[in-house]
Amino acid sequence: MPGTKFYPLILATLFLALLLGGCSQWFETPPTSSSEPTPPATTQPETAPESPPADTTVDSAAEARDALLQYLREYNPESAPPEDAAWQEDEATEPAAEGTATYNYSYGQWLVTVSYPLAAQETAAYEIELSNAESGWYWQGTVAKDGEIEETVSARQITQEMSRQVAEDFVRSSPTFSFDGIEPSLTLSETLIGKCPFCWLFVFDFDCSHPGYGDRSGLSLAQVITHHQASIVIEQLGIRSATIDDEWDMLTQTYLGGGPSGIWTGVWECTFSVYGYGGFDIVVTLSQDGDQVTGSYDWENGITEGEVTGNVLRGMWSEGPSYAPPKDAGEIEFTISQDGNSFTGLWKYADSEDWSGPWDGVKAD
Repeated sequence: MPGTKFYPLILATLFLALLLGGCSQWFETPPTSSSEPTPPATTQPETAPESPPADTTVDSAAEARDALLQYLREYNPESAPPEDAAWQEDEATEPAAEGTATYNYSYGQWLVTVSYPLAAQETAAYEIELSNAESGWYWQGTVAKDGEIEETVSARQITQEMSRQVAEDFVRSSPTFSFDGIEPSLTLSETLIGKCPFCWLFVFDFDCSHPGYGDRSGLSLAQVITHHQASIVIEQLGIRSATIDDEWDMLTQTYLGGGPSGIWTGVWECTFSVYGYGGFDIVVTLSQDGDQVTGSYDWENGITEGEVTGNVLRGMWSEGPSYAPPKDAGEIEFTISQDGNSFTGLWKYADSEDWSGPWDGVKAD
């Protein structure tokens, strides 16, 4: 029959199909095509450490140290001390804070400091700092009693040059320098190493085109080249303190203490009003000694006294005939301008919760 010649071919085809079907488990099946493309594989971000088992407990400063070291070896091994480190323990004679116990563990250039409160030793977390003075590695955080670790400062390498750059950038961006600083004049004049880990004091000299500090927009300024010296303390790449000429706080943008020596001293031509009515002119004479200011004014033989904080004078006024509250005494609050030639202020009676009106002044001498 004509079909018989195809039997061998059919049998061979069936055999081949069975063979391929049975071996399919050894090959990866290619994805089938569809109208939507297969999304690309994504790299999952490094996850935070899982919480320790429920029976994990940390009962000593040494165990807190070991929990941290295990954490660093798993998640940031380059920042971790060697596993065979032989730590030397030393209980600090001056703890980190009153009412705490502090232990220092040292190995070569590595130092681990562990502190915990004595009053809540059974429940409070251990505060830990790890540092290496040679390589620059630093870590800060806490280890809880159940072994859970929380980072305050993640592991990072800190160098003096990095810290210097942070300080210089801070000076450049400060209102005083950015207002009228002369760029070529900014130079590093001194560097001192602090007592805390990765702490430095950087001293910069620079010139400005006008006197004064901060943003002096809108002020009448003399065209006088004014030299300044900024002292910036860097701690773990953060700004710990920053001053100019030991007079100006660069962080709060206010004068230190009582401001420049005797800035409030002088004769002031003032205007005050009562509950929005009138504008009474008076002359106020003030004298400053450190952060204390006393004075008098030509209205009912009035007197003032107060204390300066930054660029703000807060104190009391009193006048005749009784010089006593509630109607012959009260409070004042004056804020001096950055050039020291004017102030804006408020006053009120002693028995008043709200301010009674403005009290502004301009320096007459």
